[in-house]
Amino acid sequence: MSIINIPYLFSGKVAFQRYEEIESRIFKFDNYSAIGRDESGQYNLYLVELGDPNNPTLMITAGMHGTEWQATQYTMSFMEQLRDNTFPDRSLRELLLKHFHIAYIPVINPWGINNTTPYAIIQGRYNSNGVDLNRDFYEFTQAESRHTKAVMDRLQPFAYLDAHMIRG
Repeated sequence: MSIINIPYLFSGKVAFQRYEEIESRIFKFDNYSAIGRDESGQYNLYLVELGDPNNPTLMITAGMHGTEWQATQYTMSFMEQLRDNTFPDRSLRELLLKHFHIAYIPVINPWGINNTTPYAIIQGRYNSNGVDLNRDFYEFTQAESRHTKAVMDRLQPFAYLDAHMIRG
Protein backbone atom coordinates (compact mmCIF):
# COMPACT_ATOMS: atom_id res chain seq x y z
CA MET A 1 0.00 0.00 0.00
CA SER A 2 1.43 3.36 -0.98
CA ILE A 3 0.82 6.60 0.86
CA ILE A 4 0.79 8.68 -2.31
CA ASN A 5 -0.95 7.50 -5.44
CA ILE A 6 1.16 8.56 -8.42
CA PRO A 7 -0.99 8.20 -11.54
CA TYR A 8 1.88 7.46 -13.94
CA LEU A 9 4.99 5.36 -14.18
CA PHE A 10 8.53 6.54 -14.73
CA SER A 11 10.44 4.22 -16.99
CA GLY A 12 14.05 3.91 -18.05
CA LYS A 13 17.33 3.68 -16.23
CA VAL A 14 19.83 6.19 -15.02
CA ALA A 15 23.46 5.87 -16.01
CA PHE A 16 26.59 7.41 -14.56
CA GLN A 17 27.90 10.38 -16.55
CA ARG A 18 31.12 12.34 -16.24
CA TYR A 19 30.69 16.04 -15.46
CA GLU A 20 31.39 17.06 -19.06
CA GLU A 21 28.40 14.99 -20.17
CA ILE A 22 26.21 16.60 -17.52
CA GLU A 23 27.42 20.04 -18.65
CA SER A 24 26.38 19.27 -22.23
CA ARG A 25 22.86 18.58 -20.92
CA ILE A 26 22.88 21.81 -18.90
CA PHE A 27 23.86 23.82 -21.99
CA LYS A 28 20.64 22.70 -23.72
CA PHE A 29 18.56 24.79 -21.30
CA ASP A 30 17.72 28.32 -22.42
CA ASN A 31 18.26 29.82 -18.99
CA TYR A 32 21.43 28.59 -17.29
CA SER A 33 24.34 30.47 -15.77
CA ALA A 34 27.69 29.69 -14.19
CA ILE A 35 27.56 30.62 -10.51
CA GLY A 36 31.26 30.10 -9.76
CA ARG A 37 34.08 27.59 -9.76
CA ASP A 38 34.56 24.69 -7.38
CA GLU A 39 37.50 24.55 -4.94
CA SER A 40 39.70 22.74 -7.49
CA GLY A 41 39.24 25.64 -9.90
CA GLN A 42 38.59 23.11 -12.68
CA TYR A 43 34.80 23.12 -12.87
CA ASN A 44 31.97 25.63 -13.06
CA LEU A 45 28.85 25.16 -10.99
CA TYR A 46 25.63 26.00 -12.83
CA LEU A 47 22.20 27.30 -12.04
CA VAL A 48 19.34 26.27 -14.35
CA GLU A 49 16.08 28.23 -14.12
CA LEU A 50 12.59 27.41 -15.37
CA GLY A 51 9.24 29.06 -14.82
CA ASP A 52 8.46 32.66 -13.94
CA PRO A 53 11.23 34.40 -11.95
CA ASN A 54 8.64 36.82 -10.54
CA ASN A 55 6.91 33.96 -8.71
CA PRO A 56 7.94 32.10 -5.54
CA THR A 57 11.14 30.07 -5.95
CA LEU A 58 11.37 26.31 -5.55
CA MET A 59 15.04 25.36 -5.27
CA ILE A 60 16.48 21.96 -6.12
CA THR A 61 20.09 20.89 -5.68
CA ALA A 62 21.83 17.59 -6.31
CA GLY A 63 25.31 16.13 -6.60
CA MET A 64 26.64 17.31 -3.25
CA HIS A 65 28.40 13.96 -3.05
CA GLY A 66 29.86 12.62 -6.30
CA THR A 67 29.05 9.10 -5.14
CA GLU A 68 25.37 10.06 -5.17
CA TRP A 69 25.32 10.69 -8.90
CA GLN A 70 21.86 9.13 -9.28
CA ALA A 71 20.25 12.20 -7.68
CA THR A 72 21.71 14.39 -10.42
CA GLN A 73 20.46 12.03 -13.10
CA TYR A 74 16.92 11.86 -11.69
CA THR A 75 16.58 15.59 -11.08
CA MET A 76 18.11 16.44 -14.46
CA SER A 77 15.61 14.15 -16.14
CA PHE A 78 12.77 15.87 -14.24
CA MET A 79 13.96 19.30 -15.39
CA GLU A 80 14.40 18.12 -18.99
CA GLN A 81 10.86 16.73 -18.98
CA LEU A 82 9.52 20.07 -17.74
CA ARG A 83 11.54 21.91 -20.39
CA ASP A 84 10.61 19.56 -23.24
CA ASN A 85 6.93 19.26 -22.30
CA THR A 86 7.30 15.49 -21.85
CA PHE A 87 6.47 15.34 -18.13
CA PRO A 88 3.63 12.81 -17.81
CA ASP A 89 1.41 15.05 -15.70
CA ARG A 90 0.65 17.99 -18.00
CA SER A 91 -1.43 19.90 -15.44
CA LEU A 92 1.32 19.67 -12.80
CA ARG A 93 3.89 20.81 -15.37
CA GLU A 94 1.75 23.81 -16.29
CA LEU A 95 1.15 24.68 -12.65
CA LEU A 96 4.88 24.53 -11.84
CA LEU A 97 6.01 26.60 -14.81
CA LYS A 98 3.19 29.16 -14.60
CA HIS A 99 3.10 29.74 -10.84
CA PHE A 100 6.66 29.07 -9.68
CA HIS A 101 10.27 29.85 -10.41
CA ILE A 102 12.36 26.68 -10.30
CA ALA A 103 16.04 27.21 -9.47
CA TYR A 104 18.18 24.10 -9.96
CA ILE A 105 21.85 23.43 -9.25
CA PRO A 106 22.42 19.99 -10.85
CA VAL A 107 25.85 19.35 -9.29
CA ILE A 108 27.18 21.09 -6.20
CA ASN A 109 30.37 18.97 -6.24
CA PRO A 110 31.58 18.50 -9.84
CA TRP A 111 35.05 17.44 -8.67
CA GLY A 112 33.37 14.64 -6.70
CA ILE A 113 31.46 13.45 -9.77
CA ASN A 114 34.65 13.34 -11.85
CA ASN A 115 36.61 11.58 -9.12
CA THR A 116 34.27 8.72 -8.51
CA THR A 117 33.15 5.59 -10.28
CA PRO A 118 29.52 4.56 -10.63
CA TYR A 119 29.66 2.54 -7.40
CA ALA A 120 32.45 4.20 -5.42
CA ILE A 121 31.89 4.73 -1.73
CA ILE A 122 34.48 7.19 -0.46
CA GLN A 123 36.66 9.46 -2.65
CA GLY A 124 34.00 11.24 -4.69
CA ARG A 125 31.98 11.94 -1.57
CA TYR A 126 34.32 14.83 -0.78
CA ASN A 127 35.40 17.90 -2.72
CA SER A 128 38.98 18.49 -3.89
CA ASN A 129 39.97 19.69 -0.39
CA GLY A 130 38.66 16.50 1.22
CA VAL A 131 35.65 18.28 2.73
CA ASP A 132 32.23 16.67 2.97
CA LEU A 133 30.14 19.59 1.68
CA ASN A 134 27.11 18.33 3.57
CA ARG A 135 28.97 19.33 6.74
CA ASP A 136 29.94 22.79 5.41
CA PHE A 137 26.54 24.47 5.37
CA TYR A 138 27.15 26.26 8.68
CA GLU A 139 30.66 27.63 8.20
CA PHE A 140 30.65 27.95 4.39
CA THR A 141 34.40 27.44 4.14
CA GLN A 142 34.28 25.89 0.66
CA ALA A 143 33.57 27.59 -2.67
CA GLU A 144 30.83 25.07 -3.53
CA SER A 145 28.87 25.84 -0.33
CA ARG A 146 29.38 29.59 -0.69
CA HIS A 147 28.12 29.58 -4.32
CA THR A 148 25.04 27.59 -3.32
CA LYS A 149 24.38 29.91 -0.38
CA ALA A 150 24.76 32.98 -2.61
CA VAL A 151 22.03 31.66 -4.93
CA MET A 152 19.79 30.93 -1.95
CA ASP A 153 20.41 34.36 -0.45
CA ARG A 154 19.60 36.04 -3.76
CA LEU A 155 16.51 34.00 -4.67
CA GLN A 156 15.09 33.40 -1.16
CA PRO A 157 13.38 30.08 -2.00
CA PHE A 158 10.26 29.19 -0.05
CA ALA A 159 10.97 25.48 -0.55
CA TYR A 160 14.24 23.62 -1.00
CA LEU A 161 14.98 20.03 -2.00
CA ASP A 162 18.54 18.76 -1.73
CA ALA A 163 18.49 15.38 -3.50
CA HIS A 164 20.78 12.61 -2.23
CA MET A 165 20.95 8.97 -3.21
CA ILE A 166 23.44 6.13 -2.86
CA ARG A 167 21.72 3.30 -4.67
CA GLY A 168 20.08 3.02 -8.07
